[in-house]
Amino acid sequence: MCQPSLQVSKTDPSPKREMPTMILFNVVFALRANADPSVISCLHNLSRRIAIVLQHEERRCQYLTREAKLILAIQDEVSAMAESTEGPQSPFHHILPKCKLARDLKETYDSLCTTGVVRLHINNWLEVSFCLPHKIHYVATNFIPPEAIERSLKSIRPYHALLLLNDEKSLLNELPLDCSPALVRVIKTTSAVKNLQQLAQDADLALLQVFQLAAHLVYWGKAIIIYPLCENNVYMLSPNASVCLYSPLADAFSCQFRGHNLPSVLAKFSLPVSLSEFKNPLAPPVQETQLIQMVIWMLQHRLLIQLHTYVCLMVPPNEEELRAQDEDVPFTARVGGRSLSTPNALSFGSPSMSTLFSAVQTPPLF
Repeated sequence: MCQPSLQVSKTDPSPKREMPTMILFNVVFALRANADPSVISCLHNLSRRIAIVLQHEERRCQYLTREAKLILAIQDEVSAMAESTEGPQSPFHHILPKCKLARDLKETYDSLCTTGVVRLHINNWLEVSFCLPHKIHYVATNFIPPEAIERSLKSIRPYHALLLLNDEKSLLNELPLDCSPALVRVIKTTSAVKNLQQLAQDADLALLQVFQLAAHLVYWGKAIIIYPLCENNVYMLSPNASVCLYSPLADAFSCQFRGHNLPSVLAKFSLPVSLSEFKNPLAPPVQETQLIQMVIWMLQHRLLIQLHTYVCLMVPPNEEELRAQDEDVPFTARVGGRSLSTPNALSFGSPSMSTLFSAVQTPPLF
């Protein structure tokens, strides 16, 4: 809950001013004692941003003074009404319709509890934007710490792709009027089948700038990092996916793709399957395009995970290391096992390099 603590100076040293000036105010978030330190740090950042904007508006047009006087006047009216009626009444229901500052604080609290994204226009003038990553980035019921998010954002590579979680039109409408033109260009150019290197070339931007804009969209929960869609990609049903027949996702999927239902499509990914297995040379191109759109939709809603095959090269030690290890072994052990530690025995009895193939389940970076 966000509650401002306000103090108004009773005497104004400046003879030119008729209205009192706010000399002290606090923006307070009341949290539980066992709150995570990262949450405390994020809300401390938000309170500082709100305080800076309020201080600017107070110096510019004494906005905080006017709002404080309005709140105190409404409280006096409610107190007078309580004396004439049966009992006391809550002043908050009377303050909200009349006080812009109170509505902004309430909107901040509601946004933090629901979406984690705060967008305010204090005094209909200055914008305050904030993102609480704990409400946006999570796996199942566990949130991802901000430190892990920052480390993952530093791992973005040119062969990754950017997948928008909302359609282009709605995402552009959410952007502020003074946003970077490069960000608009990235949103209009990005595609799930295009890596970041190609995105930078098509958008005519530096690759480093594309990395920064992609990390910005991921941090605000507007996109995720995936591998570009191709026929060799292997996907499987996510263990955290909702497979209920009457879930809201099933209804949204049916509205998006007429003639298809979500449970039957997810059943095809109950075992690892590549996109090439769905390709039918006799089918029209529209069917392949629709399959790609369905896979993109399921990736956006975290219903699928991609399986990767990693190759690990296990190189044997060189001759100097073998000789040093042989000198550390006792003499009797060296005599008994001499033939097993010589380079000639290694060259004939075992390959010089062995490979280990392993398939692991890895969801998208975000």
